[in-house]
Amino acid sequence: MEKIRQGTLAQTAQQRLRDLLPMLRPGHIETVTRTYVGNGYHYEADEVMRRVRRGAKEGAVMPISQGVAMAALMDQARASWAERSAH
Repeated sequence: MEKIRQGTLAQTAQQRLRDLLPMLRPGHIETVTRTYVGNGYHYEADEVMRRVRRGAKEGAVMPISQGVAMAALMDQARASWAERSAH
């Protein structure tokens, strides 16, 4: 059983290295294209739009009170940073 595991592991490593080795050759250039969909806030914006379209006044994941508290916390952090950079 141990020989089978070692053989499988070695075979897997060999297959992965076989794909990797051409990329390590000098002069190898590979172009990878990825679709970029915003900076993460688009998920929040999409959720807000879904809620607005349904007529909801707030979401189940983050109630308005928690959002207001987070905004106040961020305002405090920005004010603290501004004070530190002024000194």
